[in-house]
Amino acid sequence: YGFLEDEQILCIKCVNLQTKSTSSGRKSFIAVGTGFFRGEDVGMRGNVYIFEIIEVVPEPDNPQTNHKYKLLCHEEVKGSVTAICDVKGYLLTCVGPKIFIRAFEDNDRLISVAFIDIQIYGNSVVSVKDYILLGDVYKSVWFLGFQEEPAKLILVGKDYHSLEVSCLNYLIDEPMLYITVADMDKNIHLFQYAPYNVQSFAGQKLIRRGDFHIGAQVKVTLSMPKKELVRNEPNEQGGSGYLEEDISGNKLLCFISIITPIPERMYKRLQLLHSKMVTGLQHIAGLNPKAFRLLNSKQKLAINPAKGILDGDLLFQFQNLAVHRQKEMTKHIGTTVERIIDDLLVVQESCDYF
Repeated sequence: YGFLEDEQILCIKCVNLQTKSTSSGRKSFIAVGTGFFRGEDVGMRGNVYIFEIIEVVPEPDNPQTNHKYKLLCHEEVKGSVTAICDVKGYLLTCVGPKIFIRAFEDNDRLISVAFIDIQIYGNSVVSVKDYILLGDVYKSVWFLGFQEEPAKLILVGKDYHSLEVSCLNYLIDEPMLYITVADMDKNIHLFQYAPYNVQSFAGQKLIRRGDFHIGAQVKVTLSMPKKELVRNEPNEQGGSGYLEEDISGNKLLCFISIITPIPERMYKRLQLLHSKMVTGLQHIAGLNPKAFRLLNSKQKLAINPAKGILDGDLLFQFQNLAVHRQKEMTKHIGTTVERIIDDLLVVQESCDYF
């Protein structure tokens, strides 16, 4: 499908929308949001496209050309469409400072059913059940709820500090739901909606649970099914700490990092080991890995860093140490080498997605 000459695709996503053409009442479509860049003296415009992938007769000697895009719906909007997702069978679009919920009627038109205004510019959005996580390019994270009857969007909670959000997603550690946010300063932040916490003012303010400096710009975050910690002891269920592990080699090209929740007792053991390895090892060029992972921001923050995420790259260097160094470190923190190795194996198996 060809777009107009000055029309740029800003977001594209596979969405699951309500439809009467299937017995289940849902069907997957391709939603595309675009914008026109015609200079600062012309008002911004955009379009929302809904495509369906259909089967066609392939070209001779080329059986892979048996699918094509079929345009079902096209709607012009006053502003660029910067983010798209689906929520309970409806289509959510971010158009500048406005968030719209649209119903896909009769597979040929979009009807607005609800909207809400944010502060500056929504650039990333993701949904889980009837909740919506929204990232603002300057005003941090918004946690919204969607109600069908009557249809409306409700502000559940938000972060009131300035944060340039790059992308975000959710992290489930049953029964808790956390929000993982990457910013433009190459940091990862972890927020939690905790209405019973006194500091959250009945849930109006999201509680910061952790922050971690990645050192590279994060462009995409993906929530993956949690793998069970197979060697957990019965009294170690439930997590309060998080471990970030870099599983790539060259950050100049690309890298993949995984953040996984770990039980509280394991977190305390690994936190003590982390502190001991920071001071007890000779690091490359005399650099301090703990200082590098501290929250880095161009602006002066009015909050204290929340050190709830451990550096997996540093912890896994424990396996390469000499046996006497391993015994010396574990003796200082009151545990054994076998216990630490077992913890690291549990973390490695829980992150074994590839």
